[in-house]
Amino acid sequence: MAGKPQAKHNEELCELLLKNGKFSDWVITSAFYSALHYVEHEIFPCIDGTKSYSNFEEYYSRKHPLGQPSKHAVRKQLVAARIPECSAAYNWLHDNCFNARYNDYDVKPIFATVAKEKLDSLKSKCKK
Repeated sequence: MAGKPQAKHNEELCELLLKNGKFSDWVITSAFYSALHYVEHEIFPCIDGTKSYSNFEEYYSRKHPLGQPSKHAVRKQLVAARIPECSAAYNWLHDNCFNARYNDYDVKPIFATVAKEKLDSLKSKCKK
Protein backbone atom coordinates (compact mmCIF):
# COMPACT_ATOMS: atom_id res chain seq x y z
CA MET A 1 0.00 0.00 0.00
CA ALA A 2 1.44 3.37 -0.94
CA GLY A 3 0.37 6.89 -1.73
CA LYS A 4 -2.96 8.22 -0.62
CA PRO A 5 -4.32 4.93 0.80
CA GLN A 6 -1.24 4.64 3.04
CA ALA A 7 -1.60 8.31 4.03
CA LYS A 8 -5.22 7.75 5.06
CA HIS A 9 -4.33 4.55 6.92
CA ASN A 10 -1.66 6.35 8.95
CA GLU A 11 -4.01 9.29 9.52
CA GLU A 12 -6.67 6.97 10.96
CA LEU A 13 -4.09 5.55 13.36
CA CYS A 14 -3.05 9.07 14.32
CA GLU A 15 -6.66 9.96 15.15
CA LEU A 16 -7.16 6.80 17.25
CA LEU A 17 -3.98 7.40 19.19
CA LEU A 18 -4.83 11.06 19.75
CA LYS A 19 -8.24 10.08 21.18
CA ASN A 20 -6.57 7.49 23.41
CA GLY A 21 -4.33 10.17 24.90
CA LYS A 22 -1.52 7.86 26.03
CA PHE A 23 0.85 7.75 23.07
CA SER A 24 1.73 11.29 22.03
CA ASP A 25 5.01 10.12 20.50
CA TRP A 26 3.14 7.75 18.18
CA VAL A 27 0.55 10.42 17.32
CA ILE A 28 3.39 12.57 16.03
CA THR A 29 5.04 9.64 14.26
CA SER A 30 1.85 8.52 12.52
CA ALA A 31 1.03 12.14 11.60
CA PHE A 32 4.46 12.52 10.01
CA TYR A 33 4.24 9.30 8.01
CA SER A 34 0.75 10.22 6.88
CA ALA A 35 2.09 13.59 5.73
CA LEU A 36 4.98 11.86 3.95
CA HIS A 37 2.55 9.81 1.88
CA TYR A 38 0.26 12.78 1.19
CA VAL A 39 3.14 14.87 -0.17
CA GLU A 40 4.52 12.01 -2.24
CA HIS A 41 1.08 11.49 -3.74
CA GLU A 42 0.88 15.22 -4.48
CA ILE A 43 4.33 15.41 -6.11
CA PHE A 44 4.42 12.21 -8.13
CA PRO A 45 4.35 11.42 -10.97
CA CYS A 46 6.51 14.38 -11.93
CA ILE A 47 8.78 15.65 -14.63
CA ASP A 48 12.17 17.10 -13.74
CA GLY A 49 13.82 18.60 -16.78
CA THR A 50 13.41 16.02 -19.50
CA LYS A 51 13.02 13.02 -17.20
CA SER A 52 9.81 11.61 -15.83
CA TYR A 53 9.50 9.91 -12.44
CA SER A 54 6.52 7.82 -11.41
CA ASN A 55 7.25 7.77 -7.67
CA PHE A 56 9.67 8.94 -5.02
CA GLU A 57 11.69 5.71 -4.92
CA GLU A 58 12.36 5.91 -8.65
CA TYR A 59 13.25 9.62 -8.35
CA TYR A 60 15.63 9.03 -5.46
CA SER A 61 17.38 5.99 -6.92
CA ARG A 62 17.95 7.68 -10.28
CA LYS A 63 18.95 11.10 -8.92
CA HIS A 64 20.95 9.85 -5.91
CA PRO A 65 22.39 6.45 -6.81
CA LEU A 66 24.95 6.64 -3.98
CA GLY A 67 22.25 7.18 -1.38
CA GLN A 68 23.25 10.69 -0.36
CA PRO A 69 21.73 12.91 0.84
CA SER A 70 19.19 10.94 2.86
CA LYS A 71 15.74 10.19 1.50
CA HIS A 72 14.22 12.41 4.17
CA ALA A 73 16.46 15.34 3.17
CA VAL A 74 15.60 14.91 -0.51
CA ARG A 75 11.90 14.65 0.30
CA LYS A 76 12.07 17.89 2.32
CA GLN A 77 13.75 19.60 -0.65
CA LEU A 78 11.05 18.33 -3.01
CA VAL A 79 8.26 19.54 -0.73
CA ALA A 80 9.89 22.99 -0.49
CA ALA A 81 10.29 23.19 -4.27
CA ARG A 82 7.04 21.57 -5.47
CA ILE A 83 4.51 22.35 -2.72
CA PRO A 84 6.06 25.18 -0.68
CA GLU A 85 2.78 25.87 1.10
CA CYS A 86 3.23 22.48 2.82
CA SER A 87 6.89 22.90 3.68
CA ALA A 88 6.61 24.43 7.17
CA ALA A 89 4.09 21.84 8.39
CA TYR A 90 6.04 18.99 6.80
CA ASN A 91 9.32 20.13 8.37
CA TRP A 92 7.68 20.51 11.81
CA LEU A 93 6.24 17.00 11.59
CA HIS A 94 9.56 15.57 10.38
CA ASP A 95 11.61 17.21 13.10
CA ASN A 96 9.20 16.41 15.92
CA CYS A 97 8.75 12.82 14.73
CA PHE A 98 12.49 12.24 14.82
CA ASN A 99 12.72 13.84 18.24
CA ALA A 100 9.88 11.64 19.54
CA ARG A 101 11.30 8.47 17.99
CA TYR A 102 14.98 8.89 18.76
CA ASN A 103 15.40 11.37 21.61
CA ASP A 104 12.40 11.54 23.90
CA TYR A 105 9.32 9.35 23.62
CA ASP A 106 7.74 11.15 26.62
CA VAL A 107 6.10 13.88 24.53
CA LYS A 108 3.65 16.35 26.03
CA PRO A 109 0.07 15.85 24.77
CA ILE A 110 -0.05 19.39 23.35
CA PHE A 111 2.55 18.32 20.77
CA ALA A 112 0.28 15.48 19.68
CA THR A 113 -2.56 17.93 19.18
CA VAL A 114 -0.32 20.28 17.21
CA ALA A 115 0.92 17.37 15.08
CA LYS A 116 -2.65 16.52 14.07
CA GLU A 117 -3.32 20.18 13.29
CA LYS A 118 -0.19 20.32 11.13
CA LEU A 119 -1.27 17.17 9.31
CA ASP A 120 -4.75 18.60 8.72
CA SER A 121 -3.25 21.83 7.37
CA LEU A 122 -0.85 19.99 5.07
CA LYS A 123 -3.57 17.66 3.82
CA SER A 124 -5.86 20.58 3.00
CA LYS A 125 -3.15 22.05 0.76
CA CYS A 126 -2.68 18.85 -1.25
CA LYS A 127 -5.03 19.04 -4.23
CA LYS A 128 -4.82 15.48 -5.58
